[in-house]
Amino acid sequence: MSGFIQTGAKAHNNLILPPADFLREQVMMLSPFSCCIWAVGLLWLLTAPRAKNLRWIGITYVVFVPLMVLLHAKDYYLAPIYPMLFAAGGVALLGVRGTAAAPAKATPRAYAIGLGCYVAFLVATDILIVPAAIPVFTPEHQLEYLVRTHLQGKPDEKWAQGKMKQFFSDRFDWQEIANGVTAAYNSLSPEDQKRVGIFGGNYGDASAINLLAPAPANGSKLPVAVSGQNSYWLWGSQGYSGDVMILAVRATPEQVREYYNDVTVFTKADSPWAMPGEQINIYICRHRKGNFAQDWPDMKEYI
Repeated sequence: MSGFIQTGAKAHNNLILPPADFLREQVMMLSPFSCCIWAVGLLWLLTAPRAKNLRWIGITYVVFVPLMVLLHAKDYYLAPIYPMLFAAGGVALLGVRGTAAAPAKATPRAYAIGLGCYVAFLVATDILIVPAAIPVFTPEHQLEYLVRTHLQGKPDEKWAQGKMKQFFSDRFDWQEIANGVTAAYNSLSPEDQKRVGIFGGNYGDASAINLLAPAPANGSKLPVAVSGQNSYWLWGSQGYSGDVMILAVRATPEQVREYYNDVTVFTKADSPWAMPGEQINIYICRHRKGNFAQDWPDMKEYI
């Protein structure tokens, strides 16, 4: 894990957050109004006698917070542990401590009323915050709402950002990429279709092609899209020679010509709502300057 995070930092992918900012983002990510629940849950896990068998969850959080800060991780890398902290907070706040032999004591009336008011407040504020977490509007109205309510949030990466927060922008252009690659494949001769390979500039591009691409017009299956990024690099080059390739990458034609003798921009996937890095060209390339499979070790990119 540390190697992966440090590689991302060295590639200037992740924003480096000071400790105070990292902690603030933990609160903001989950809504500042709900922090009472998971903070109480953390305290309960660390101190309550009845939580001794679950103590490791609280210790894990306490260890991982400074570790993620030191490694310059993205603030949401800690997100998977919060459901457990919320559950612990619920147990602590509701006083669920009874057993069949020793039922729980009745909750004081004033405390129950106060807790009920807090829950009602959370429900009311969460209704206002929901559009920051779920795409409930059209992109135009979503953007307007986020701007008006100051819920745009800060980016997690240093790449150029889209019109909306990255959380939403990253949802666009995938189908356009997949459709464009299938269209490029359909344009090839039957001979080229039998030997063509497909390359995605990152794991998102390759996954979009593999999962969303329409079936080719000839009724066959598209070749598997490969990528040199992260786990995709481990899955190999599929033996592609590079003689005929469809590329879905953000590189310019000049950059692609460094590797191929014949380069044609077939189409573009350029949704105005997508991240700029996913507004990409789809190329049909021929005659790679070197064998694709043999060059595969040099395409490794962990970020």
